[in-house]
Amino acid sequence: MDLIFILLMLLGLLIGIFAWYRDRSEKDKRFSWLSYASLLISLFLILTMYSTRGSFLIYTVAIGSPLSLMLCGYTLFKRREKKIMAGIGLILSLISTGIVFIIGTFVVTNN
Repeated sequence: MDLIFILLMLLGLLIGIFAWYRDRSEKDKRFSWLSYASLLISLFLILTMYSTRGSFLIYTVAIGSPLSLMLCGYTLFKRREKKIMAGIGLILSLISTGIVFIIGTFVVTNN
């Protein structure tokens, strides 16, 4: 289980480094609504994971984690976009995805 979590973190780090390297020469960067949305959705998923129980939690995190990963990835590779908020959102969504994998594994295997 720890290997999956470590691989997810390394994947997020590599995506962030590649996005920064790709756009390092761009001028006039700014935050757009995509940056704010990627960070807020990731924060919402983390808060939902620790504050609710039951089927709402399962559906919200199972649908929200891949959605957040895609939104953060798109925002990271968008030109003229500052990367810090999308990077933080990517790390938070990878944490929530790792937790979903770990909990899902224990629920499926009944251990």
